[in-house]
Amino acid sequence: MMAVALMAMIAWYAKRRNYPVDSAFSIRRVATSTKGAFLSLMTPIIVVGGITTGILTPTEAAIAAVAWALFLGTVVYKSLNLKRLVVVSLKSIETTAVVLFVVAAASIFAWILTNNNIASAMAEGLMTLSDNKYVILSIILLLLMVIGCFMETIAAMTILVPVLLPTVTQLGVDPVHFGVIMVLT
Repeated sequence: MMAVALMAMIAWYAKRRNYPVDSAFSIRRVATSTKGAFLSLMTPIIVVGGITTGILTPTEAAIAAVAWALFLGTVVYKSLNLKRLVVVSLKSIETTAVVLFVVAAASIFAWILTNNNIASAMAEGLMTLSDNKYVILSIILLLLMVIGCFMETIAAMTILVPVLLPTVTQLGVDPVHFGVIMVLT
């Protein structure tokens, strides 16, 4: 449903703004592109297939995906040399370090909130507003949308899941359903 809604919005904007039309859809072009990208498209199959069949653990699947990507970049596509590999690795290390610092700070903050019973106080506060789970979920959705405008996604989830999960489970909302709502919002 989200994909259809996004496609409809893009089509509406394209017509409204008179964007130039690309070449017409052709199954032959799709087949040619898929053939050229087949080896790259094998990466998620290696990861998901390896994990679901039990051949690989998630960590081993990640290692297999990296090894496969290195093989493709150096041997098959020849777009990765030693100098470029060092640059890409350093950028990856920098990005990972930033994300880990954000997660560490958010984890400490979430621990403080949970340890001081702020999660239960917030749950009680939300429950005083209404007993209807749809009203509470709507309030949570608004909260998540506002927080999502200003905060890193992983940090927001690290902080808010321990705070909001007791509330939604008390309302009888499935935690997986709430997880999907939270990630999408």
